[in-house]
Amino acid sequence: MPEYEIILKTVEPILVAARRIIIPSNDQVPEYLTPAFNQVNDFIQMGPGKAAGPGIAVWYTPLEAKTDIVADAAIPIEKLVEETDEIKVHTLPQEHVASVIHEGDFADFIKSYDALFKWMEANDYHITGPFREIYHKWSNNDQSDTTTEVQVPVEKN
Repeated sequence: MPEYEIILKTVEPILVAARRIIIPSNDQVPEYLTPAFNQVNDFIQMGPGKAAGPGIAVWYTPLEAKTDIVADAAIPIEKLVEETDEIKVHTLPQEHVASVIHEGDFADFIKSYDALFKWMEANDYHITGPFREIYHKWSNNDQSDTTTEVQVPVEKN
């Protein structure tokens, strides 16, 4: 039995508040992404909106990139709210994705990507756009018990 189950599904559009960041290098992801999520969360809590789901990192730079990584720290919201210079409100589009869920220690998270990309290669799929990580269960203080879903928009070759 494989360690990860890959499924194909269509994800519906999601209204989000998001903070775009550029991460200088791959080893600096947490120190840039965490404050960006905190900033979006503060924006939602101080405004008229309400969070409508777990945090989502949207990655615009290919996974193999090691520098100048462009990402959004996004949180789904219930209704359209006024954005700021740093926090933008927009809709993540409907996508047909290959999805995998990692449960357990976040230190082993990269294995879910390995399984997903091996599955894509074996089943003749290619990436068609920015991919997402949805942090269903997450704590900055304890990353030994997490649940993170990776969604990669795909198309058959």
